[in-house]
Amino acid sequence: MFASLIFGFAQVLRIKFSAVGIDSNICSTIPYVITIAGLVMFAIKRIQKEKKRYQANK
Repeated sequence: MFASLIFGFAQVLRIKFSAVGIDSNICSTIPYVITIAGLVMFAIKRIQKEKKRYQANK
């Protein structure tokens, strides 16, 4: 649910940036770039958590 809210927020940013005059090709990628960045951050946190768990069980 949280991811869909962030994607919606990114859509709003795309619309706002388009209204300012930024190239529409760049603006249309904003929601997808933010989504991919969020997935990467989630994966990094999960990997760090798994490493801590693995080291604690050693």
